[in-house]
Amino acid sequence: MSRPHRERGRRFAAVDLGSNGLKLTIIQEAGGVVHRLHESEVITRIAEGAAASGQLSAPAVERTLEALSERVQLAEGWGVEAIAGVATAGLRGVGGADRFFRRAAQEAKLRLSVISGDTEAALSFRAATDLRLQPSLRGKNKETLVIDVGGRSTELARGRGSVPGRVQSLALGGITLFERFVRDDPPCSDGLDALDAEVRSFLRREVDPEAFAAERALGLSGTVLALAGEASGVSTLAELRTAQPWVLTPRTVRDIAEKWAGMPSHARTRGELLPAGRSDVVVAGSRWVWGLMTHLQRDLEVSTASLGLGVALTLLDGASPA
Repeated sequence: MSRPHRERGRRFAAVDLGSNGLKLTIIQEAGGVVHRLHESEVITRIAEGAAASGQLSAPAVERTLEALSERVQLAEGWGVEAIAGVATAGLRGVGGADRFFRRAAQEAKLRLSVISGDTEAALSFRAATDLRLQPSLRGKNKETLVIDVGGRSTELARGRGSVPGRVQSLALGGITLFERFVRDDPPCSDGLDALDAEVRSFLRREVDPEAFAAERALGLSGTVLALAGEASGVSTLAELRTAQPWVLTPRTVRDIAEKWAGMPSHARTRGELLPAGRSDVVVAGSRWVWGLMTHLQRDLEVSTASLGLGVALTLLDGASPA
């Protein structure tokens, strides 16, 4: 994203390290309105293989540290007042994580905080509903469900305003399902049938649809953006924002998931919205999103908000995201 010509305001940055990608978000506040100055992601797969081994791998650590240093330098170049870094489910309780955090603080000059699933849900909810980013929504205080679909966990948050009244973190995500059930490229039908059965069983046990009934439902994550890109025919975040509001139905997501299942991973790529580093795991992530929508009986309005945006907003307000 190029630098916009805009009157200078207060600037803050957030680094969000997920299981698959490392994201940088930079915001600026001026006159009570918040603008997103820069958003970028690099696929590092810090948690690659960790589910099976219980340890971070040396290659994953090295490529993530290199990308982390680059993101911090980029943020500093924008003249931000502060940078906060958070890590999510891929680094909760994994062997080697503490050493990685020490190296990140020493080499990249960034202290990463591992946040809980509930905190992640609240930050994502804030990012999707903060009226400083969407001034046109003032006075429309609808009860909203925000679903943040991650690689190893998925967060649900429901409420009004920018603070959720109910949150739930699910210990399942697209990468977990991919590693458990997808062995071939394209995937075999037996593996996908087993994946779908696990999703249905898990959701019946863990999620009460009535507890998350709301007037609108918003979906966040790389997988949701990839689905929206495929449905709308666009390949960049800027194009998708222009097309908003974009609504995904369970049938649309099912059709895309089945289409992707019949293709090799390299054929699924779609520019910025579905890069090569996500085009393999999206075959599982899309079925997870389909399962969630079917279980909750909801269409999903696509949001281009992110966890990192919620972290940056928290910094702007003078609070700690952790």
